Amino acid sequence: MTLVRPAMLAGLYGITHYGRISSIMALFLTLAGTAAPLGASLLYEQAGSYQPVLWAVLLLAVAATGVVFFADRDAPGTQ
Repeated sequence: MTLVRPAMLAGLYGITHYGRISSIMALFLTLAGTAAPLGASLLYEQAGSYQPVLWAVLLLAVAATGVVFFADRDAPGTQ
């Protein structure tokens, strides 16, 4: 993923927009990476097991797959 993300961003949006898009993505990736363990621990504390945490991860993965699958690849700004 370390090499794929920059190459994908530059390929899709061009090198002129790479810095701005990459910094915005980094902000949200950092926030998500920080909030995820906290959210998982709170869910574990409430439920008393990891089963709801695993179901939440599964549902989020399915939702993310759906977003990628239905994304408009011909949107303005893409090449």
